[in-house]
Parts: sequence; C-alpha cells; structure tokens
Amino acid sequence: MLLQNLLIKMYCKYGAIQEVALLFSKKSSQDIVDWTKTMKEFAQFGYGRESLDLYSGMKSIGVIPDRVTFLTLISACSGLADLGKGIFIHEEIRSCGFTSDVVLGNALIDMYGKCGSLDFAKEAFNCMVIKDLVSWNTIIMVLAQCEKIIEALKMFDEMLFCGYTPDRVTYMNLLDGITCKTLLHHGSFIHSHIVASGLESEIKVVTALLSMYAKCRCLDDAWRLFHKVPNRDLVLHNAMIAGCACEGHDKEAIELYKYLDVDGLSPNARTFVSLLDACAISGSLVEGEWIHCHIKASGLESNVIVSTTLVNFYAKCGNLDFARKLFGRLTTKDVVSWNTMLTALAQHGEGKETLHLFEQMKKDGIPPNKITFYTVLSACCHSGMVSEGQDYFLSMRRDYGLYPIIEHYNILVDILVRAGRLHDAEDLIYTMPFRPSVTSWRTLLSGCRMYRNVELGKHAAKYACDLDPQSDSTYAILSGLLI
Repeated sequence: MLLQNLLIKMYCKYGAIQEVALLFSKKSSQDIVDWTKTMKEFAQFGYGRESLDLYSGMKSIGVIPDRVTFLTLISACSGLADLGKGIFIHEEIRSCGFTSDVVLGNALIDMYGKCGSLDFAKEAFNCMVIKDLVSWNTIIMVLAQCEKIIEALKMFDEMLFCGYTPDRVTYMNLLDGITCKTLLHHGSFIHSHIVASGLESEIKVVTALLSMYAKCRCLDDAWRLFHKVPNRDLVLHNAMIAGCACEGHDKEAIELYKYLDVDGLSPNARTFVSLLDACAISGSLVEGEWIHCHIKASGLESNVIVSTTLVNFYAKCGNLDFARKLFGRLTTKDVVSWNTMLTALAQHGEGKETLHLFEQMKKDGIPPNKITFYTVLSACCHSGMVSEGQDYFLSMRRDYGLYPIIEHYNILVDILVRAGRLHDAEDLIYTMPFRPSVTSWRTLLSGCRMYRNVELGKHAAKYACDLDPQSDSTYAILSGLLI
C-alpha cells in the first residue's frame, strides 16, 4: 500500500495521468482516505480537472466525502480559477452538512477570491456561522487584492469592533492593497496601527511597509525604514531594490546590490529581476549589461524568470536583435516569455513578425492568455491589419474560452477607427457587454477628427465628456475636429 501511494505521487509529479489511473484502479483498498490522497496529488501537481473528475468517480460508487476531501477539491478549483466548479463544490459542501466548518469556510473565501468573484467571497464570509482570525484576514486579503482597499479598511474596523486582535498577516494584507500615491493616507493610517501594536520591528511587516511606501512613490520613507532595520534579510533588500526600480533609479538599485555583501547576503533571481527592471525603465544599457555579467557568474541565466527579464531589458533598451537571440536560446519558454517577446516586437513596429511568432507559440502548444491577445491586437492596430485583428479578437472566446475585457474591445475600436470604419467602431462600442470607457469614445472621437466626421464626433465627445468632464484631452480633440 505504501509503495502504491509513492508510485501514484511520482506519476502525478511527471504528469503520467494514465499510469495513476491504472495504479489507483488496481489498489486493493479504495476508501475515502485513498480517494482523497489521490485527489490531493492531482491538485498539488496542477491537475485540478483530474482531481475533480476523480471526485465524480468516487461519488458514483457511493463513497462519502469528508472535510479533507472538500479542502482538496477547493484547492483544485483555486488552482484552476474555475468559478463554476467552485460553486458546484460549495453546493456539495452544503448538501453534506459542512456549512459550519470554519476551515472550509476560510478556504471557500480564498477560492472565490482566486476565481475573481468578490461578491461570492463576501457572501461566503457573511454566511459563516463561526469566524476566526483567519476568516477576517482572508476576506481582507481578497478585498485588498481586488483593489477594494476602502472596503478592506471597513472590514478591518468591523474586525476590531468584534473583538479580534489583528496580527502581522492582517496588516500585511492591508498594505498589499495600497498601490498608488492617492492611497498613501490609508497606508499611513495602517502604519500608525502597526506601531501601536508593537509589530513595527518584525522584518516581514517592515518589508510590507517599505514596499507600500515604494509603490506610493515615497522612496524617502522607504529608505528611512530600510536603514532602521538592524538585521536586514534578502527579502528586505529585494523590496528596496524593487522600489528603486519602480522609479527607474538604477544607480541606487545597483548600490544596494553591491551592499548585499556587507549584510552577508547573496542575490537571487528576484534581485536580478528588479535590477534589470530598473535599468530597463531608465534605459541604462551599460549598467544592465554589467548586471547580465553578474547573472552569468551566479548561474541564474537559465532561470526562466531572469532570462525573460533579460529579453525585456534588451528590447526596452533598443537592442531588439540581441533580445531575439536571447529568446531563441531559452530552453524553457512559458507564456510570460512568449508575451515578453511578442510585446517587444509589437512595440518596435514589427507587426507581421509579431503575428508570425504568435502562430509559432500556438504550434509549440503554449496556450495564449489575455495579455497575449492584447499584444497581438495592438500589433494588428499599429500595422493596419484590420481583418487579422477581427479574426484574433473572435478567436479569444471561440478557440480559447477567453472573454475579452474592455481593453481588448478598445483596441478593436482603434483598429476599425484607423481603417476609417467609424460606424462599425460605433456599433462595437454600443454592443460591448459592459459600459464603454472614456477611452472607447475618445478613440472614436480621434477617428472622427481624422476623417472629418463632425456629427459622429460631437456624439462621441458628448459621451466622453459625460464620463470624464475634467479631461482636457477630449476638448482638445473636439476643438481640432471643429476648426
């Protein structure tokens, strides 16, 4: 029995699903523990669908699931980000009488968050009969990750009112939602609570605070925190380097890198990624090449994340040929690697080459994501490839089950506008499955100015002004149309 379980684990690790199924069918005992263990192996190694299929098989022969089974299935749904399957498993939990289980409730909140359904996450939280600190931390985390920091802070106040004492996870989740300077006052409010709770000296909390100030473009505050920490670890260094990178301060980032030795630390992949990002933003080719030499010496050039960042760095610094060579040398290419090279080609005006690489990506069996299609549509837009752009737009949902978001629709509007098909662009705006943005109408307005369609231009300008009455650009484009 032990050997069978180890074999199942090994075959799951290498994706040999048929062998797992055969081994499982031959097991002399198939109780709930065996079923759940196998489901867990599937889910752990990225085979969530198979894990859920196994649950169907288990039910068909009358084996009753337990709470561990459901925790495993929730994990599978989270990995797949499949809302429909998640709702199904939630119903199964209800029908089996586990609605009051706090651990399952917490897992459901997290799962709905990973599936992008904030409403279901809030409903799962509100329906919990019993809540613990993890429950509050999880819903705060989901709200913060969905950029609902005001709601997260309200939940934090409610948590305090209910008598729960926040821990470092609470504060780190809140800080994760502070992503721009307009939210800085909320970050300062959280900081004051951290000081009052005596958690400011904890390295993980300080790192989260430092990252928050860096994201809010308050590097002076980030530096003050950095210098106050007596025993700095690599994560804190990387956070400060990343903060410098956001501002394009490559010199400061490199000085921090050199300072690692003083704290007895060695760089990792995250360190080099942030350094390269800093050099890419500032366009510092020489400094980036120096970092590349250090990456080679550290043996991290083969790391897929580092190598992809190198492709992005050389492309951003204008050396597209070397970016192509690096991309061609990658032994492992994930969807991020392909997207990086596609974006580089599109930004350099290589529309046809972008589409050719996209077709190669599909041949290599890498499923495109929404970022891929945004890049491909942008290439079609700037190269005047109207029919190709329309075909790729339709392909998203038809071939890959990807539902276009507002950015995809706006790119298609731009494609039609540049081709002079203003009324087709208008029809597309009206038939969007969500409310058009100011960009949608402003793009149409720009096309009307280009092709001197005054009446349609006035119509587009009205909607654009209604959505953003303070914007000067809409009035400037309208003025150019009416002159």
